[in-house]
Amino acid sequence: MLIAVGSRSRNTGKTSVVCNLLGALPGRWEAVKISSHVHEAAEPWVLEEELDRAGPHDTSRYLRAGASRAWLLRAERASLTEALPALRHVLAQAGNALIESNRIVDVIRADVFLFVETPGNERSAKAGAGRYAALADAIIVVGSASIDAAGKPVLRAAPPGFMAGELADFVLRLIERGSAV
Repeated sequence: MLIAVGSRSRNTGKTSVVCNLLGALPGRWEAVKISSHVHEAAEPWVLEEELDRAGPHDTSRYLRAGASRAWLLRAERASLTEALPALRHVLAQAGNALIESNRIVDVIRADVFLFVETPGNERSAKAGAGRYAALADAIIVVGSASIDAAGKPVLRAAPPGFMAGELADFVLRLIERGSAV
């Protein structure tokens, strides 16, 4: 099972959604964060397992939320395809995985793709991210503002809890319905 969580911009609650799902979904789950920021690496991509549960990083938050393993894939936009064999190996070993990324749905079929919208956070919008909302199986709206969800199912969420149980039930219903990007 593969669930992808994306968004239009940074700081929208994607990591909180992933963490809440990790704590609420049944079974064993691994989590992967994909970032386009490759810091001083000799290679165009790096895949690292997070081992520090107490750390400040999103991948540490995944472990604290219940992920059996957490990974960070740093891949420049053009290098994601090169990193796919390593990522596919991790996903095959995991069985169930949550991936925080928009770009992943361009190269791997997710069973469910959730798109987090935080109205009022448009200033930090990622270039081209709006097209991913159209690919989503459902929209998670953080806050009470209204949005045009283009007929997609909408779940309203509020930090910090993001309604973990309701969110997990919502995702399980999408899975049962056979959603797939």
